[in-house]
Amino acid sequence: MEKRTTFLPGRWLATPWLKQSPYVCQVLASFQAVFGRSRLMGLAGGSEVPSHSDVNYHWFSRVRIHVPIITFPESDIYCHDQSVHMAAGEAWVFDNWKMHRVVNPTTQFRVHLVADTVGSSLFWKMVQQGLDTESNESSRPLVEFNPGVAPPLKFELVQCAGRDASV
Repeated sequence: MEKRTTFLPGRWLATPWLKQSPYVCQVLASFQAVFGRSRLMGLAGGSEVPSHSDVNYHWFSRVRIHVPIITFPESDIYCHDQSVHMAAGEAWVFDNWKMHRVVNPTTQFRVHLVADTVGSSLFWKMVQQGLDTESNESSRPLVEFNPGVAPPLKFELVQCAGRDASV
């Protein structure tokens, strides 16, 4: 079995695929945060991510943002004792130190933009505003695509299991 390495020495940089995805860059930039790993995560129809928690040192100072791109009402994330359907275009963070799992009982492929961040003061202010919103509707509008706009993204400078430095 191949061993997967999560932490590689060196600086986080935008991949060629991210550079060729201006809308994804615009969505990420809208969070006004410093990013580590970001990717599109797919889950085939009829699949499940088993129950687990993310409790290694990496998660001590980071959260994971989920932005569903292709999803279905039947696809849920279960975290601790709650389940939630994350609708397309919404942005979610949850306590991934708690046991969580994902279920996609449909026959369709489900895709989320997933980005790990150490945040920023503006990011945490957005999170707090989301928590303070009484309705289920977001107080923040969807990010509209602006052709030709390539916003700068901030990435962590060092990826390691110990202390991390960020831009």
